[in-house]
Amino acid sequence: MQTTNKMPFFDFIKESLSKIETLKFTDLTEHTIIFVVDMVNGFTKKGNLVSTNIYALIKPIKTLLNTAISHNTKIIAFNDAHNEHSPEFAAYGQHCLEEDIESQLVTELAFPAIKIINKNSTNGFFAFNFKPNLQWNNIIIVGCCTDICIYQLALSCKTWFNQHNKEVNVIVPMNMTDTFDNDEHPATLMNEWAWYSMLKNGIKIVKDIT
Repeated sequence: MQTTNKMPFFDFIKESLSKIETLKFTDLTEHTIIFVVDMVNGFTKKGNLVSTNIYALIKPIKTLLNTAISHNTKIIAFNDAHNEHSPEFAAYGQHCLEEDIESQLVTELAFPAIKIINKNSTNGFFAFNFKPNLQWNNIIIVGCCTDICIYQLALSCKTWFNQHNKEVNVIVPMNMTDTFDNDEHPATLMNEWAWYSMLKNGIKIVKDIT
């Protein structure tokens, strides 16, 4: 569908995202779950794919998890944990080998209540130990990377529940998702494209969850 707006497309995206509002955690209905994606050492502290952008997510995500735990909300952390023959390395290089410190959840977020699910691809939805639940009403997805793992998981969740004719809120907070930055992958541009694309696909994009 073409837009009748005359401004350049990415300016239109930026303006659309500027209208996004903050969500209160207490406004969510029951049966809420949080997915923490790839907040592991290999993307935050040590390894070939470390990013300062991703490291900066630790603090706001920790604040959200403290709130969630106080409300007995279920939390799942999807951790990249590859074997040495992972086909994914052809695209992203070797990273987060299973049994290595890179594939471990950062200590700041390692709450005892969190369930860890290891994944061998960018999309946690297809992890062997993951099974979606039709009782979920709200799915909050945080972590990295906005345009890869977050994007794939959010759309997989939304379309799976659509297939089962279940209304579900898949929620992605902008201040708790980010991506890496380099000359071939400008983070600001990739973030804005991913947030807008998710928004147009029925994902609820919010500025923050307080």
